[in-house]
Amino acid sequence: MSAVSLMPDKASPVPVLHRLLSQIIPFVLVWLFALVCHAMMILLFSQSLPISDQWDSEGFLLIRPWLEGHLSWAQLFDPHNEHRIFTKRVFDLAVLSLNGAHWDNRVTALANAGIYAAAVATCFVFVRRTTEGLTRRVLQMAVLALPLMTANFENTLWGFQSPFYFSCLFAVFGFQHVARNPALPAFGAPLLVASAGAILSLASGLLLPLALAVLLALDRRPGCSRLRRAGVIAMLLAVAVIGYAVLPKLPPENTVMARSIGEAATAALRVLSWPIPLLPLAWLPLLAWLALALKRRRTFCTADLFFLGLAGWVVLQALATGYGRGQGLVAVPWRYTDALLYGLLANVYFACRLVAEAPPRLLRWSTAASVGMVWLVVGAYLALVSAQSVYVMLQTLRIWQTRGLVLAALLRNEPVAADNPGLPYPHLSKMPLFLGSATLRSALGVDGERLRDSCDVAASARLSRLVCTLWPSTATSPLPQFRATVALPEETPPSRCNLDYLGGRTPDGSITRGSPLRLDGWVGPSAQRLLPMFGTATVFLVSDGNVYAANSEAITPRPDVAAFVADPRYHWSAFSLHVGTANVAPGSYAIYLRAEDAAPCRTEQIVEVR
Repeated sequence: MSAVSLMPDKASPVPVLHRLLSQIIPFVLVWLFALVCHAMMILLFSQSLPISDQWDSEGFLLIRPWLEGHLSWAQLFDPHNEHRIFTKRVFDLAVLSLNGAHWDNRVTALANAGIYAAAVATCFVFVRRTTEGLTRRVLQMAVLALPLMTANFENTLWGFQSPFYFSCLFAVFGFQHVARNPALPAFGAPLLVASAGAILSLASGLLLPLALAVLLALDRRPGCSRLRRAGVIAMLLAVAVIGYAVLPKLPPENTVMARSIGEAATAALRVLSWPIPLLPLAWLPLLAWLALALKRRRTFCTADLFFLGLAGWVVLQALATGYGRGQGLVAVPWRYTDALLYGLLANVYFACRLVAEAPPRLLRWSTAASVGMVWLVVGAYLALVSAQSVYVMLQTLRIWQTRGLVLAALLRNEPVAADNPGLPYPHLSKMPLFLGSATLRSALGVDGERLRDSCDVAASARLSRLVCTLWPSTATSPLPQFRATVALPEETPPSRCNLDYLGGRTPDGSITRGSPLRLDGWVGPSAQRLLPMFGTATVFLVSDGNVYAANSEAITPRPDVAAFVADPRYHWSAFSLHVGTANVAPGSYAIYLRAEDAAPCRTEQIVEVR
């Protein structure tokens, strides 16, 4: 009897180990999958040089004092606009140290992808443990689809954007902790940590403790005393109040806050409607399921609470965006889509719940058909946005590569106009401050007046070398160049075009041969196609003896042009092209535009190449 009684004790570690491995292995596999998906985007479309805010907030104010040995703890909490990005700064310093003090945007972006992948993997494991049947299968596919979406490319490619990933990770962690721990162990300490981390990542992190407090108030499951629950809610509200007090306050003239309730509501509706403009169709499953749940007075289960928390957090994010960014918000910025994708995921869950809970078979089939139609439309729009974002990523890469060429010109002390669109930092007056720092020049790999190749770095920069080993083509600039071509055909009516912007010229109005040009404008009529955005626009430089051509990869909407010329074919007529001039012989050139194989159209601008 004694031997038999001991067997359960000896065997008990096996189920425990099995349960542990059943969570760890799926987590690691999904984490690797999400990481690889984003790593491919980074290797294809990102680049190593700092971008915009990285020059001052990340480089001059963080990396420079860190490497010089006089960075204080207080500086880690310094404001960045309306945010306190403590988590980003600590993370950036860790990545910089691992990379041998070499400053590489691609390395930081890849490290950020690890944070993103952790949130996705946490969602997958939660779904695997708390759902079953068709709901589990559909949700697992939906979670695995998240890393395949390219609409969030801005956060993926730009190493500066890790606060958005930290915000999502803290939210996912907080909501799954509430859902899986009704007894609130440790008196809700993990929730307080997640809330503090979110607040120290983004100003909108202030919304996480509020969303967690509301979720706890809705939780009616047994296992936790009312006193403990009320105490945790009170502490979360206290964290929110303290967070509001410590967050920086911007003066009204320096913000893009909504100027009226109507403007804020319209902007919030625009954000919630994504990816469908001004039609929040994707949120119908949540509204329908909530109405049914309230009617039946049901107690929310573990998965219900998690996805309710996610959905409520996204709604709060949209409302905050409408208030704080509502002035002139006509399109949802790409960087906001990471949080919005979690809102879509929550609605996939509630769509599955609606289908599963429809009582009779006929009603269940009609519910499934209705839900399927909704998600067919949402999925089509999401696929369209993701496809369009690939072209925007390529255009973004052209911009970044142009900035690299302009930076090389600044290091050679060549003249650069203050309005040059290829400036690495928006304000030319600050570039001497950044480039005058020997510490930053060393971190960037500047050798005298030469910017070393992104893969020609010191041996200590192991992570940068690993990136170049994984994708050797990152050393080659993908910026297109004007190419010599045959004589330009004669213009035939009714082609119309306009070059709205010609950038990249020096202060005297000319360009140095080899320097990049930026050309923005519109041209039509475009060819009739199913997806006009996949068309091309060609720019020609024409002189007496030479003709050069370059193609724009993306065609974007210009409804104002279509209305002006009273021709709907001009709706998809806008283009933006960044192109090098290394092959262009010195001289004075007229600029022609052409859409697809239509007739060319001459603009009024002249460019002088010297």
